Amino acid sequence: MSAEPRYQLDLDTQISCVSRDDKGARYDVEISDHWRVIVGPNGGYLAALLLKVMRDQLAHDPRVEGKKPTRSLTLQYLNPSKPGPATISVRNEKVSKRLAVITARLEQAGVLITLATAHFGDARMAVNFKDHPMPMCDKPSAVAPERWMSHAHPWYVAFRDQFEQCTTIGSFPPSQSERALSGGWMRFRDLRPLDDIGLAAISDAWYPSLVTKRLDASFHCPTLEHTVYFHSAPPVEDLDQFCLVQFEAKASTDGFVEETGCIWSASGQVLATTHQLAALTEWNDESRARRPAR
Repeated sequence: MSAEPRYQLDLDTQISCVSRDDKGARYDVEISDHWRVIVGPNGGYLAALLLKVMRDQLAHDPRVEGKKPTRSLTLQYLNPSKPGPATISVRNEKVSKRLAVITARLEQAGVLITLATAHFGDARMAVNFKDHPMPMCDKPSAVAPERWMSHAHPWYVAFRDQFEQCTTIGSFPPSQSERALSGGWMRFRDLRPLDDIGLAAISDAWYPSLVTKRLDASFHCPTLEHTVYFHSAPPVEDLDQFCLVQFEAKASTDGFVEETGCIWSASGQVLATTHQLAALTEWNDESRARRPAR
């Protein structure tokens, strides 16, 4: 019998397999109300939920030996979800001795919400480098109180209660600059240890870096596509510590913005990099009305 989940993310990503065959499986899930953003739950939370289901499917495949590390996770967000029951269907697209590729479909009330693809693979050649030096910035203990996320922050939404966050890189909203660059320290408020599922959640939990760029526009940035590349497991001493995140948007065309990011452990190890496409949506009275109450 598995132990009861201790952490909020694990409580809110519980899964139940209702059918399984040699091609795939179907799971019932409950989308939690704890991860709300402007419209529906946060994409990082859904990423964690989908990855958990795909990992479970992989663990039940008799062809797989041991636990294959997660190498990448790509998500296509088609429609917003809402708290309540949903289903996730998974399919084994490829399972070999060294590599597995699994796809998943999150559906709710007959509507396709998210498509996901994940690669899982054993180590291959001993070619290892990570040319992502950790930025220099104040440690969490030295960050001024006003730079920590709170209900008074202009980019507070309900799901941020699950994290401790402070901005140490780039402009601090509502301040802006010429560069769409933002980042800082972040960890789960309940000190949940970092793993691939936790990193999936954190990968989409910062505010859009574009809001720090001096632009004559008011908008929010719903994600269309998001990929996380997993590079290494956190060192044991960093598992429940703050990680440092940095995100930058270097190009936007016709209201579609591309953003890249990196996540480092507290000791400076590169854990994951990200690539995201978002669509700018005008921030008007209607969209403000849909924003959850604080």
